[in-house]
Amino acid sequence: MGAIFQFFTALLAKISAVASWLLAVVKRVF
Repeated sequence: MGAIFQFFTALLAKISAVASWLLAVVKRVF
């Protein structure tokens, strides 16, 4: 159970990092 929770936490962190990076790219382009 702990491993699954750890995996989801890492996944969420990765998704939020990608989302913030995309937001920065969009702001720079437009």
